[in-house]
Amino acid sequence: ADRKFRDAPLALGDLHQQLGELERARDDYQQAMKAVEGDQGTYSLVLDRLAVNALSRGDAGEAQRAQQGSLRILRHIGDKHGQAVALQTLGGISARLGDRTAAELSFREALSLARRLEDQRLTADLLVGLADLEIQRGARREAARNVEEALTIQKAVGDARGQIAALQLRARLHRQAGK
Repeated sequence: ADRKFRDAPLALGDLHQQLGELERARDDYQQAMKAVEGDQGTYSLVLDRLAVNALSRGDAGEAQRAQQGSLRILRHIGDKHGQAVALQTLGGISARLGDRTAAELSFREALSLARRLEDQRLTADLLVGLADLEIQRGARREAARNVEEALTIQKAVGDARGQIAALQLRARLHRQAGK
């Protein structure tokens, strides 16, 4: 019963986030941070949710700070998969803030972890994210290689949504090449 009470603000935050009640969700997540203090794994999860909430509210700077806090905790507790996902999110936030260098570094570190963990879906998602950044900086050869590797993985694991994203990038590459 104690855990249910402790996790209630997090569940309420998730509900309010899904309903689009972003300010209420943020308040719930801030309450959740107080309720889960001492449980680093759950605290990291709440920071991740705050980052998503901040992005939804258009505050990429707040999202970045929350996600960096989550990543610090995940590194401290040794959660490699959590680190890879947090780095992926941080890469997306950095790209949104216009810092492609930081985004690429985050994606590459996440990709290294995802490969070591043999998480195929995450690996493919990260390859697509990297390819998008590479297209933006004009590195079409690297982007094409990453798109093709992502498509191979996505087909193998049955990730239709991922394939759509990769195929859209492939189409961008073809348009840029004049094909």
